[in-house]
Amino acid sequence: MRKSVLLLGSLLFASSNAFAQPPVVVTGGTAPFQVVSYADLNISSKAGQDRLVHRIRSAAEDICLDSSKEQVKFEAARRHCYSTALDSGMTQMNRAIAERANGATLATASLVISGR
Repeated sequence: MRKSVLLLGSLLFASSNAFAQPPVVVTGGTAPFQVVSYADLNISSKAGQDRLVHRIRSAAEDICLDSSKEQVKFEAARRHCYSTALDSGMTQMNRAIAERANGATLATASLVISGR
């Protein structure tokens, strides 16, 4: 998993010239993450943005939430993870939309969703 995170970080670093700001990179430990593609979506349209928000929410749920009953302290940690993952994904999505609106050609059409 650590090699995957390092490889993903390297790929994101290599593509960072396409963004005005550096991409979100997962660092440290073995944080769970999912890569969410939007290559098939027109993120300039409301429908494309809505679909990407759904994908971000699903990824955040997959890596952070569990439907089983847990102690309150664990549930709070999972909710915090979900909020962090959702906020990160939405920030990345908004950055990609803004860059595309400014005419930038993005090197990658995917987001890295992580609870850290």
